[in-house]
Order: sequence, then C-alpha cells, then structure tokens
Amino acid sequence: MACDQIEQHFAHDPEQPTFLLIGRLLEEETRRKLRLLSIEHPLFFIEANNAPNHLSLAREAKLVQRVIRLLTPGIFASRLHNLSTVFIAGNADFLKVIETVHFKFKGTPSATEIEFLIYLLDQKLTNLQEGHPSQIPQGKPEFDGLGFGISAESALPRLAERIEGYLGRILDTHAQTLTASLKPFQDRSTVLDNRIQTIVETEIIDDFSAIGTKELLDQFVNHCHEPAWCQALQRSYLSNFIKHQPQYQPEACLVASGSSRTALGILGHHCGISEVVIPRL
Repeated sequence: MACDQIEQHFAHDPEQPTFLLIGRLLEEETRRKLRLLSIEHPLFFIEANNAPNHLSLAREAKLVQRVIRLLTPGIFASRLHNLSTVFIAGNADFLKVIETVHFKFKGTPSATEIEFLIYLLDQKLTNLQEGHPSQIPQGKPEFDGLGFGISAESALPRLAERIEGYLGRILDTHAQTLTASLKPFQDRSTVLDNRIQTIVETEIIDDFSAIGTKELLDQFVNHCHEPAWCQALQRSYLSNFIKHQPQYQPEACLVASGSSRTALGILGHHCGISEVVIPRL
C-alpha cells in the first residue's frame, strides 16, 4: 500500500525530492520495490529501525548514498533501546546538515550520556544476568521419602492436620474480638496513610537519599531501561535542586539532559517561543 502511494505521489510530482521514514524492518520484496522507485525518482530513505546490515536498504545496489540510518543502543542489547544516544550513518552531506541543526537546538552532544554507554559496553553490562529465583517456603511440607517408615510417614501429616484444625477453631472463636481490637489501629493507619499521601502529593521525595554512590550506580546499570525508575531519578534531581533553590516551584521546573541551552532550544522549537528573558544570576 505504501509503495502504491509513493508511485502516485511521483506520478503527480516526479521531480520533488522525497524522504521515506521507515520505522520497522522490511521484507525483501518491499526493499526491491523501493529500490526500483528510488532509482527512477528522487526518493531517499531514513531507516529508524535498527536494521542489521543485511536488511538495510543501504546494502541494495546504488542506494548507499540514498539511505540515512538511525541506530539506537538497542543494537547492543534490546533493553538499551530507549537510551538517548543515537548513531547516524549515511551520506556525508546529509549528515552535515543534521549535525548543524542538532548543534543549533542542543549544542554539543551530552558527554555523560556517551560516557555511560561506553561504560556499559566496556564493562560488558549491556545484558542483564538472570537472577536466581527466590526460595519460597511451601505451605504444607512434604514427608515422602524421609525414611521414617510407613507408619511415621502417614502419622506426621495427620498430626499436622489435627493441629491446623485446632488452631483454626481457636481463631474462629476469637475472630470477632480480634477484629474489634484491631479496628482502632486500622483507623489510625488510615489517617497516617492519608497524611503521607498528602505529603507525597505536595512535596518531592528523594527516593535515593539513603543510597550510596556504588549502590546507585549498580541500580542505574540494572534499571536504566525502566521508565518508572528513570522518573524517580529525575524526581531525586529535582528535589535536591529545590532544596537548594527554594524560590522555585517544583511544578514549574523540568529536568533536562545537557545544558540550559538544550532546554531553551527544545522549548523554542516545539512551543513556538521566539524570545526568552534570562536574568543574570
């Protein structure tokens, strides 16, 4: 369907340079159709699909200069796909334009993001190791094969069931008394929970305040691909900033990777802001 639409587009305007954004891997038949269209018309491709070399349109005959490839750290391990570092490969003239626009909006690349990826690769931490399953105790122990003899093997389960039934009757008898005794504690717990919830909603909590540097780095390596964990880390940064700069309102602040130029460039480009007033601090 996409190939048909591209053909219709060039039938209407055969000289207009066109870029096709490809977001997933293509089958061989589709790649052949696109290759023929690109040879006949000014059709260029942006592959944002982490395509391996043998599945990239850049490997098709006469297309190496017509393909821009965007590769995320997911090429090393799938869990790293959402890291912000992106590799760009393709025609040198196109890459110069992309570099100019990138520098205009963001400045120089964020060194900390690149260093973190290099650290993961050097230390071979891109893939997580499978942890050992936790040992969960069984509700009713098995007595088979303990070598106690037939009579002992059958007596132990019966004894356990008798004790269990006895305890159950005791608990049933005192259940109402126990519930009445616990109700004041439940009421107090509800009040405390509401107070904590109010604090959480009005204040920014630093989830990492009690964690040392080594443990924080270990957690970062293991959870950098989890959005909820990364959001908690951003809240931690923001809480420390507000602690030292109480004149700012947390809801008016945004954590951004890079510099103030990065944040202002993003705001200006995406929000239509043309003028910014910055006080000299």
